[in-house]
Amino acid sequence: MQSNSYDVDIETNSNQIDEMDTSESIDDGKEINGLFINQRQLVGAYVNHLLTRLIIIFMIFIDIVFVILGISLPESSESAIYVLDTISLIFVIIFLIELCLRIFVEMQNFSNSWFNILDGIIIVLSFVVSVILTILDDIINTYKLGRIIVIGRIIRLVLLVRSVRLILLTDGFQRSMRLTVGGNKRRYQRDGYDLDLCYISKRVIAMSFPSSGLDGVYRNRIEQVAKFLDEKHPNKYKVYNLCSERSYDTNHFHNRCERIMIDDHNVPSLKDAIRFAKDVRAWMESDPGNVIAVHCKGGKGRTGTMICIWLLESKQYSNAAEALHKFGDRRTNWDKGSTFQGVETPSQSRFVGYYDIICNKLGGLLPPIKVLKLQKVIIHSLKGIGNSDGSDFSMMIYNNQKSVSATCNFGTNNNCKYRFDSDNNQVIVEDINSELLSEEIKVMFYSSNKNVPKYYDDCAFFFSFHTSFVESNRLYIPRNELDNPHKEKFWDVYNENFAVELLFEPVDP
Repeated sequence: MQSNSYDVDIETNSNQIDEMDTSESIDDGKEINGLFINQRQLVGAYVNHLLTRLIIIFMIFIDIVFVILGISLPESSESAIYVLDTISLIFVIIFLIELCLRIFVEMQNFSNSWFNILDGIIIVLSFVVSVILTILDDIINTYKLGRIIVIGRIIRLVLLVRSVRLILLTDGFQRSMRLTVGGNKRRYQRDGYDLDLCYISKRVIAMSFPSSGLDGVYRNRIEQVAKFLDEKHPNKYKVYNLCSERSYDTNHFHNRCERIMIDDHNVPSLKDAIRFAKDVRAWMESDPGNVIAVHCKGGKGRTGTMICIWLLESKQYSNAAEALHKFGDRRTNWDKGSTFQGVETPSQSRFVGYYDIICNKLGGLLPPIKVLKLQKVIIHSLKGIGNSDGSDFSMMIYNNQKSVSATCNFGTNNNCKYRFDSDNNQVIVEDINSELLSEEIKVMFYSSNKNVPKYYDDCAFFFSFHTSFVESNRLYIPRNELDNPHKEKFWDVYNENFAVELLFEPVDP
């Protein structure tokens, strides 16, 4: 069986486009004409790694313990004090090497942060004090000089406590957190910035959520995002927040903000998609220097969906496959990893495909409303999943984000009639207690069996579609177009023939 023609399979289409916008000069956020760029990037991958930062912090805490032990030991324990001071010196030498590597990686940008400067001063002073203490431990045994040694250790203790606080608060530690969370998404790392943000085209920016408080430790800090936009595009940018679950003070962006409410890992309504496209067009056409910055939480799924809609609306790309590939290719830093950082779920790609049809076949207008009655749900190739017969599954249906069905429990035949066709390895569900369906529909499946993995939306699998694009009163969705089973890590649960089929009866609107 074939899936509907409007569905978009990123994996099969992404390699069909060899070059995109080769004539367009896009700011890639990389340092230009810097010294030893390749070497610094290689060293930076280790120095800025979260594990490296945690090891350094752990060593500082251990060093503090050794210092306290050294101060508390009686002066007669000269050999023990000498060992502790020697270990402390080794630690400080490691800190000094790490400092030098950070300076090499960041070069002139290192001095842009007063945290870095103060941290460097403390490390150098700690090194000098440790060397002096180690030497004095060898040659001085008098009480008076011994008291000087104790005073020196107290000074070093104060310095080390301050350095712990500094390291916990430094931009470097926060950067390590952001790099870990961001994975191999392309970042803007130039002119003193290090943001989960990239240009998809010269006038379109994708980024993660501008955060504050604790979230700002591992995501873009809203102050830095605002500073970047004000510096790079003063008075010529507009921010689109696609998160339904979080917001911020729009004064940071001079109130040039629009909000489109989309749930995480889900799709926009086509009405919102058209509204977004028209608003962006008006903004872009009002000044050739205007740009847009679009974000959701991670800057991938919802962000990519809406940016692809604009790429289609603005005729930069002729079809959904090209637009989806363009976004994913620009959002992914292939030098950092092979994970494709494009649009997140098959349903999101499906809705980009819908907008492709709206642009190219419907003149930018919504399709005529089609009202359908769900007659039957067939789940193909369910053996080996959960109870193997579907009795552990249940289903919920949402129409325009509103629940329109009671929970259909297959095993108890509650609000539906269920049977398992073992010969054809199919679960067949009929007599579904649901309202009539129109426009955006979301179908969610749950399993009570603990061996069935849950992922996005805390369910086994789900999918979204629009009734106006259902052809011949039938919708067939294979594994790679179902949200959650599309991920390769779940293919040991869902085999390649796993699919969901919906059969409808048309109803006059």
